[in-house]
Amino acid sequence: MGADIPSYELIGTTLRIRFHALESALIDQPKVPKHQSTKDDGALEDAMVLKVIEVLKEQPDISQEMLGERLGTSRRVVQRYINTLKGTGRIERIGGKRFGYWKVN
Repeated sequence: MGADIPSYELIGTTLRIRFHALESALIDQPKVPKHQSTKDDGALEDAMVLKVIEVLKEQPDISQEMLGERLGTSRRVVQRYINTLKGTGRIERIGGKRFGYWKVN
């Protein structure tokens, strides 16, 4: 089939139409969304990591939600930094979720 002609497929009661992208519409290198970090953004991430470590030293029993409020970011972002720090061995969780605390190495 040519690039300009769509293909039709009938499956049960569903009609599926497939179009092929024009060669000129293909993108060689997609842009990185602004909200995702790049390698050049390392200084900003390092500053946030240092803030997370500083808060964990001050208040080792803080929850991720409270840490996010204190840093002005979401719990999910804090969770990502915590996972990175745990993976590198800079912090570890002692105890459980409710009565545990963060140990900074």
